[in-house]
Amino acid sequence: MDSEEDILEASKGQTAGQMLKTERESRGLSIDDVAGATKIQAKHIKAIEENNQDNMPSRVYAIGFVRTYSNYMGFEPDPMIQLFKIKTVGRHDAKEVGMTADVDTQILVTWPTLGVISALCLITMVMIWHTMSGDRRPFKIPPVPAELKAKLEINEKALEEFRASTEEQMSPIIVPDANILLDTEEPSSYVEQEETAQ
Repeated sequence: MDSEEDILEASKGQTAGQMLKTERESRGLSIDDVAGATKIQAKHIKAIEENNQDNMPSRVYAIGFVRTYSNYMGFEPDPMIQLFKIKTVGRHDAKEVGMTADVDTQILVTWPTLGVISALCLITMVMIWHTMSGDRRPFKIPPVPAELKAKLEINEKALEEFRASTEEQMSPIIVPDANILLDTEEPSSYVEQEETAQ
């Protein structure tokens, strides 16, 4: 691609639109003729020729239209697009955001408030330090008092006596002979044995 200086020198101070208009008029074509051949709306062709930024479509479309119009008129499209960009630089870019802003100059934190916050932070840090730097020895469980120990021994003895007495009271369950219960041929013999036993 040509450099900007070469393109500006070749254009002789004209815009891309002015060069395209000159070529169109030299061929005896109207804006409507070009619009019909390129499928670009007449108002956009006129805006490009007059370098009228207010009536041009967005920058991307305008560059595409310049490419199509340049091809139709027999120009090399890339230098024409570069010329168009040079002459319209910044006109379709987003507006710059101003760096000024309304700033409230009132102090949000007063000195007394800052002092109270600092004092609370200092107290908190001292409490944490005191807690963390305290006695580092492991915690010892104190011995069981003698009275409580004696009561535990009495309770353990009572529990052992209760277990022993309940075991003595429980008598074994007598299960009749399994063969007698399963004897299906002589069911009456079992009943007779029961009656004699009573």
